[in-house]
Amino acid sequence: MTASTAHVGHVPQIAQQCRRRTSITKRRVAAAPHSRDSLKLNKRFTPNTFAKNARALNVTASSNNQQVNAATLSQPTAQTQKALRLSQSRLGDIAASGKATVPSYPRTLTPDHNVMIHLGVGGFFRSHQALYVHRLLERGGNWAFVGMGLMDFDFKMYDALKSQDYLYTVASKGDHDPEYTVVGSILDFVYAPDDKQAALERMADPQTKLVTLTITEKGYCYTSDGDLDLSNRYVMEDLKDITNPVSAIGFIVAALRLRKERGQKPFTVLSCDNMPENGLVAKKMCMQLAEAADPALAAWIQREVPFPLSMVDRITPVTTASDIDDVAAGAGVEDAWPVVAEDFMQWVVEDNFVDGLRPAYEEVGALVVEDVMPYECMKLRLLNGGHSALSYAAYLLGHREVHAALADPRIRTFLRCYFAEVDTTVPAVRGVNLAEYQETLIRRFSNENIRDQVQRLAQDGSAKLYNTM
Repeated sequence: MTASTAHVGHVPQIAQQCRRRTSITKRRVAAAPHSRDSLKLNKRFTPNTFAKNARALNVTASSNNQQVNAATLSQPTAQTQKALRLSQSRLGDIAASGKATVPSYPRTLTPDHNVMIHLGVGGFFRSHQALYVHRLLERGGNWAFVGMGLMDFDFKMYDALKSQDYLYTVASKGDHDPEYTVVGSILDFVYAPDDKQAALERMADPQTKLVTLTITEKGYCYTSDGDLDLSNRYVMEDLKDITNPVSAIGFIVAALRLRKERGQKPFTVLSCDNMPENGLVAKKMCMQLAEAADPALAAWIQREVPFPLSMVDRITPVTTASDIDDVAAGAGVEDAWPVVAEDFMQWVVEDNFVDGLRPAYEEVGALVVEDVMPYECMKLRLLNGGHSALSYAAYLLGHREVHAALADPRIRTFLRCYFAEVDTTVPAVRGVNLAEYQETLIRRFSNENIRDQVQRLAQDGSAKLYNTM
């Protein structure tokens, strides 16, 4: 029996089971609350689970796994040698080629900027949050990012971006020719291992209004009970001396401590990680670390610091060497670490910021709302759940790329059955037609131009499946 024919006979049975209401799953999903006040921190997922699964798949659990293939990304090829090396000084030449759009705004950080520090600069952040802010800067906005790398593995991203003035290219791929955008919203990048105190001072500077995160679940350092993992080696280092932190949570707490001691207002902490109740998770971990280190600081954080929830969505595969060649050929840009993503993007942000001060996200297509949870529930159960549902059957049928799996009528039928089962458990979402949303998902999953991998969808299933229920 070949890989392409294995278990074919079982697919109709799977589809039949999908059509039948599975009572246990139904009870668990239908019983799940949707309001922010009633939702509790997911108790089952742990950073250790993530790490074990990642090791089993030989994938390092870091910011969006963007260090994968890093060694091969920098190798010059015939394509990149013909392209224009990306830098601030070459933007005019790149624009003149007509192959890519480039920033039209000044890229020097000034006292007039409201600074956002982003922890965990990887592919998804650069295809999503940084692109939204890029569009705001094109409209005359005054918010800009300073990237910050906390771990040793962040050096490769820091080095790549620094070598090209923190510019990079996003290749947006749908059912049309790719669109190439050189993004310039990162105006500086701090590599904390070089000077930890300078990094803390940058966060504590009153010009910093917002700290955003894409550090993966592992970065929050919590246990299966949803509490801070006091046995985590990074947390243990944080607690030895909170003024000399190691973890992302430690850096946030240490910087907030400086703000408090200096009589300054805090910054807002905005988690942009793709996990349930991301803002509540970030707050709980910061609170528990602060309580262990300085109870008075914990009380101040509880009273003064907002942790808005957000829902993020854009399929962004890991950058490969062939992606670099494609950007060189299509955009005429030699970029050390471009990003390839689908042409769909969505961001829903809770309107909960210090003094109401925030970027005007709604001006560039994001939604700023009072309650993120219905949107999060819709995405987790239909998109994330759909990804997981199709991935296992697709892999057993021999499919390795997602668009190829969706071309298989057995997988497409199975996915529609899954959507039909889950649809009735999703709360009403303002302005969203769920039937149209499901058709949009099928079109997105079928996008052959981003060549998303079935294995990427299948990994970490022990965490993903519970989070979708």
